[in-house]
Amino acid sequence: MTMFRDQLELKLAGLPDVDLELYKDSDLLCVYFKGKELAHFHNGLSELDVRIPKKFAKRHQLGEPYQSARHPDRSKNSIWRVLTYRSEQEVDEVVELIGSLLKEEYS
Repeated sequence: MTMFRDQLELKLAGLPDVDLELYKDSDLLCVYFKGKELAHFHNGLSELDVRIPKKFAKRHQLGEPYQSARHPDRSKNSIWRVLTYRSEQEVDEVVELIGSLLKEEYS
């Protein structure tokens, strides 16, 4: 893991009703909101794959989904979007976006 991933995990775990747990018997770390998977980390990459409704993505001008090495052929209509975190600033931006997502779409 990277220092930035560690920071992101700690900050996400501090959000209300958010838990981080391994998916079943795997090494895939998932982010759950009220028991439902919201996101998962891509191991070995500085990426968080997040379930983001299209209206939220448009409202926040997120553009087309990033083509991750883990999902190179993902449809541009997918609700899953990869957020990258390669700096402390990007970690904070991801946490802020997730916080807005939870307030606007899932609460």
